[in-house]
Amino acid sequence: MRRRALVISKHNLPILTDYECARLAKGTQQHEDGRIDGEAFLLREHDDFLSVNCIDFHDGNSRDDKIDDLRHLLDTLMENLRKSHLLAIFKVGDAITYVRGKTDDKRELTIKHEWASNNHSHCGVHGFEFGEIIIADLLAESVNSNPGTVIPAKL
Repeated sequence: MRRRALVISKHNLPILTDYECARLAKGTQQHEDGRIDGEAFLLREHDDFLSVNCIDFHDGNSRDDKIDDLRHLLDTLMENLRKSHLLAIFKVGDAITYVRGKTDDKRELTIKHEWASNNHSHCGVHGFEFGEIIIADLLAESVNSNPGTVIPAKL
């Protein structure tokens, strides 16, 4: 089966529908039953996109190896990364389809590579704005609908 690229960045790294991305979340953004809260996917007031990291851009022979490489990167970049922080992982195509199917305006989110010199896997979720709680909640629902997609960011 051929994979369809959603967007190609200025660095020619395609974000494919079967790629997985991870959103860093605080432990306080997780419900007692383990579900991630929509608050983890809210845009800050001056942000143009929601920051995520593409797991598939990381080194490793397996998904677990790539997640460990992402954890190492985040630990290097963030002085305050705590054991309570979480990675909320979603498959790109599934999240886009889920949001489109649950919104009255058939919202079309896009995920673009937002390369940074110190973070090669940095990407942005585009297509919603500050204050659009429904989109943030739907992104959280798309994560919560798949078991094992909320995991510790630091071991």
